[in-house]
Amino acid sequence: MPLPVYVADADVYVVDVWSALMPGMIASYVLPLPGGGAAVVDPGPASSADFLAGSLEQLGLRLEAVIVTHVHLDHAGAAGHLAEENPGVKVYVHPRGAPHLADPTRLWESSRQVLGDMADVYGKPKPVPRESLVETSDGGEIPLPGGRRLVVLHTPGHASHHQSIYDPQRGVLFTGDSAGVILETAAGTARAPTTPPRLKPKLYLESLERMRRLEPGMVAPTHFGVWPEGARELEVQVEVFRRWMDALAEIHARGVRDPVQASRLLAARDGEASKLYKAGGYIRAFFLYETVWGMLDAIERGEWP
Repeated sequence: MPLPVYVADADVYVVDVWSALMPGMIASYVLPLPGGGAAVVDPGPASSADFLAGSLEQLGLRLEAVIVTHVHLDHAGAAGHLAEENPGVKVYVHPRGAPHLADPTRLWESSRQVLGDMADVYGKPKPVPRESLVETSDGGEIPLPGGRRLVVLHTPGHASHHQSIYDPQRGVLFTGDSAGVILETAAGTARAPTTPPRLKPKLYLESLERMRRLEPGMVAPTHFGVWPEGARELEVQVEVFRRWMDALAEIHARGVRDPVQASRLLAARDGEASKLYKAGGYIRAFFLYETVWGMLDAIERGEWP
């Protein structure tokens, strides 16, 4: 099992929960707590629950809290599995997401319709006991043992039930999918939005601006890793998002509706899109095609400009 990476400034371990299948794609963030406890931000897909549990054991840490940025399978699928193995653990979730963790039936069915076979790769989520669920409030705090406190920001756009988690003492902002992705590819580091249907462009930008005003020293997107100069990273995400939306609005006006075709056209004129396109495979399919699909859908609905 690969060793988790410890980021001293953030006081967090980065666990690459998908390292056996595709390294550098999905991160779970483990926050060590006094007395040997740990909180986890985004436990990852159900299929990696055992890997994350093994990483905690390897670190000598006991799971005390799970915080999910949103309930999509690659972020929160393991929550029910971990709650089952750790009775009494608290699972913090946006109020709109809580029903889908308590009963993931509809989430699983809709995910299989959208993701196809990829849903099975992520794995089927288990229910989280209702007594374990803690619904967050916008601007509220998650108190952790030892005095570490996390601030919750409800950050819709990518999903209506998305929340981002800020540690003001260490200046690190866990963004889930609310501030795009930062991925290492063969063509270089790619910074791009992640906006599957049904994207809300204005809310996405409002959430980015709200996070930018925090001036975080670091950002930690689930895809992937802890990055310095957090405020600047958020500014870059705003720039790329606007650039892609404007370019795709032009492409859409030319009659292009197919996300694959639109992605090719976008990659021909934008460096960040080109990096994702050249990467191929999972990166192209899920971080380019799905993002373009969501943007085209929003444009079709008249939500841009």
